[in-house]
Amino acid sequence: PTEAISTFINFETTVTKSTSGVLFCDTVHEEPVRVDLWDSPLKRGLIVNRNRLIFGPSGTGKSFLVNHIVSQYYEQGHHVIIMDIGNSYKKLCLLVGGYYLEYEEENPLKFNPFNFEKYSIDKKEFLVSLLLFLWKGSNNMPTREEKNVLSKYLDSFFEKTNDSSTLIPSFNTFYEHVTESNVEGGDSFFDKKSFLFSTIDFYKGGDYDFVLNAEDRMDFLNKRFIVFELDNIKDHPILFPLIIMLLIETTMDKIRNLPGIKKSIFIDECWKPLSQGAMVGFIKYLYKTIRKFYGEIAIATQDIDDIISTDAGAAMINNTDTFLLLSHKKKLSLKDKFSKYLSFTESDVSKLYATDKRQVFIKMGNFSNIYKVKVSPQRYACYSSNGDENEVIYDTYKKTDNIKMAFENFIDKDD
Repeated sequence: PTEAISTFINFETTVTKSTSGVLFCDTVHEEPVRVDLWDSPLKRGLIVNRNRLIFGPSGTGKSFLVNHIVSQYYEQGHHVIIMDIGNSYKKLCLLVGGYYLEYEEENPLKFNPFNFEKYSIDKKEFLVSLLLFLWKGSNNMPTREEKNVLSKYLDSFFEKTNDSSTLIPSFNTFYEHVTESNVEGGDSFFDKKSFLFSTIDFYKGGDYDFVLNAEDRMDFLNKRFIVFELDNIKDHPILFPLIIMLLIETTMDKIRNLPGIKKSIFIDECWKPLSQGAMVGFIKYLYKTIRKFYGEIAIATQDIDDIISTDAGAAMINNTDTFLLLSHKKKLSLKDKFSKYLSFTESDVSKLYATDKRQVFIKMGNFSNIYKVKVSPQRYACYSSNGDENEVIYDTYKKTDNIKMAFENFIDKDD
């Protein structure tokens, strides 16, 4: 009755409106409504962090939803970084004149995580996580003593580079430093031979020596829309998780140097290699660090099992206060897990399983609601991941080098 009455009163609505945020529609009258996922929920005490998890079973429009969110973020002044597999964000990147980087064997991405302006606790935490991954891989948990010994090696290494005008920090020079020096009392807890042998492929002359010894720094500070496409290495057990770690830390450098500006990192199907063994420490470091700098990390995946089945699952859920879920009507077996792991109430679960295609269930703290994802034909052309539709769009783009014209041509043909 309340919803029926509200249709006759022009200052009433079925949902609470916001003056900023992402534009959706209510599900009853398809009335436009903005949903603020940033400032208002914090001020109202609904959430204590801006991180979010996005669940969308195959075919429900997960990348369409993320495109919808990040395009509006960009329009509202955010700096957006996306890590993706599958070219889901290439059209949007072309439209906004962003920076699109693909990992290619002939032209690989190169980094030097040891070369920076200021050695800090955050930097040390990242480098310890990085070195532990190079040494132990993603499945073996390090001991506290091993972390402490690597931390002391880093301290002495950067003290040495600060005192030298010729020693350039890189993995090569750090490797040599570990080879030539010792940490007092560290021999009992640290297998130096194992560390050096396991990481030698990243040292000069090794198969992956290009990855950690770049002469130039990547500078993304003034680029507001960046997409890293990692499809070419998605099955590589070493390079894939390593490159994601390095990309995140490179973008964290950008985030630290943009005070007062909203920053968003979206990881679409790329997070799994960061969720096991030694990498759990990196996930905790990432969530803790981004919160300090007016930023968020949004991880998009197919269903809740992808999160709870990993070592990092608990850390990710504990540091996430906002959940966006697409239709789960074909995933009835997951029903109890939302209550158990995400603290969904009975009302939340009922709303989730009432969510249809092209709708999204959003839960911020104790508040939850369903919204419709409704867009213009131009935005549909930009966000669609349909192969046949994209073939038409990219054919026009190749001929005209104009992505807007490609969208309009697609719309005209569809009409």
